[in-house]
Amino acid sequence: MLDGYPFAYVVVLPATSMSSLVGTAAISPVKEHTMIDEVLTAVEFLESRGWELVGLDQGFAACMRRIRQGSP
Repeated sequence: MLDGYPFAYVVVLPATSMSSLVGTAAISPVKEHTMIDEVLTAVEFLESRGWELVGLDQGFAACMRRIRQGSP
């Protein structure tokens, strides 16, 4: 829950970070799809809670902004 989160922006990353995969020969397609699904699922949830997607980096990182009431 980010309802009490004091900042206007948040970065959403998969549970398995890309940095933990550095040094591996390749990410399996299944693992890659799982990571993208985790991020996009979190994005959809946050959008339902008043956040909007600002940017998406190949599906592995999403930048979100809290929508302020009364803002254009």
